[in-house]
Amino acid sequence: MNAEVLLAGSVGALAVFVLGIVREWWRNERERRGLLVLLLAEMEHNAEVIQTVSERVGVDRPIEDLIGKINFATLKVRTWSKVQGRAAALLPGDLMAALDEYYSPLETLLTLVGFTNMDSDSFDRTLRGEFQEMKPDWSVALTRNPYREQLEKLLGAQERTPAKIEEYLARPR
Repeated sequence: MNAEVLLAGSVGALAVFVLGIVREWWRNERERRGLLVLLLAEMEHNAEVIQTVSERVGVDRPIEDLIGKINFATLKVRTWSKVQGRAAALLPGDLMAALDEYYSPLETLLTLVGFTNMDSDSFDRTLRGEFQEMKPDWSVALTRNPYREQLEKLLGAQERTPAKIEEYLARPR
């Protein structure tokens, strides 16, 4: 009888342990999905702002003109700022890399937008870059254009990152 009680107790303890693991996985999965839904909503907001600013600027204008518009600064990183620590703990590495690929240039751009004389600096760098292209043998200062570089990174990630999130969310639990 003592062996049966001991065996029953061991099986019960094992069952509680396994159920605890399943419950924790289920809770983490719900939190992961919730975080991704919130981040996806923020990305959709930003995509709509970029699209609207782009339409208002016009297609014949340089891409940097998007950054100089006051409405560009209405892009959001609030959700990301609030959840990135928890996301780093819960999300798989490929999703975290995709989120970093999106949010890193966005945060950099929002910082650059706040610089004094950003419009004229961006224009100067664009103009110097064009001179460098036309006359490659000339030495032209400040041809690197961080505004354009970061915007191009953001626009590329804007295509890829939401698709990765949606792919994850479409997976069965």
